[in-house]
Amino acid sequence: MAKLYCYCIFHQNDPNGKLKIKNKSFISYKDIVLLCENMKSNINATKEGILKHDKIIREVFEEREVIPISYGMVVESREQAEEFLMKNYFPILKLFGKVQNKIEVGLKLIWNEESFSKDVENKKIIAFKKQLAGKKRVTEQDKIELGKMVEERVNDLRKKYKDEVMSKLKEYTDDFTISEDISPRMALKASFLVDKSNELKFDEAINELYQKYIGSFNFKYIGPLPPYSFINEKFK
Repeated sequence: MAKLYCYCIFHQNDPNGKLKIKNKSFISYKDIVLLCENMKSNINATKEGILKHDKIIREVFEEREVIPISYGMVVESREQAEEFLMKNYFPILKLFGKVQNKIEVGLKLIWNEESFSKDVENKKIIAFKKQLAGKKRVTEQDKIELGKMVEERVNDLRKKYKDEVMSKLKEYTDDFTISEDISPRMALKASFLVDKSNELKFDEAINELYQKYIGSFNFKYIGPLPPYSFINEKFK
């Protein structure tokens, strides 16, 4: 019995409306459909596999409301897939209600090198660096102390920029997530759930932030995306 690799669940209001995706299995229960593919080999976390997974979900997202499934999910049979849809039908419908007519967009603010030094080195840090420069030998403890001061300053600045960004954008978002998994020069990494009716206003607000911070940050703004960051429910 062939195992099935899973991509996403989509809402099918029109039973005659077919998706233009070839060589895939469509497993239905009432008005929800699980998009799968017969497995030909074991799943490995390769770049090509992850890109393919994302590409298929985006193709569905262009035509339907979609609940993305994380890379690597496999069901043992069609019967198991049907049972999954049946047992989780109402939680899935509730989740569709959350993401209906909405998109995800991602925003990263990354300090450029010059603005990072200018922003971070306040009077306290500058004074401490001068103190170290006048010493005959800089100890390991001195370096640790400087590192703590810089880290504290960076965290304060991240909070400041997060508050400024959220103050500007929260009016046009239904939900958001702030990632803690960031690089040293990254001030903010966030994802936003935006209703399509607010997409233009959200873009305009992003552009205002871009103009405000153009000298300090490299902006990375991506979307529209399927709502990857807002599917956190655990199903049976």
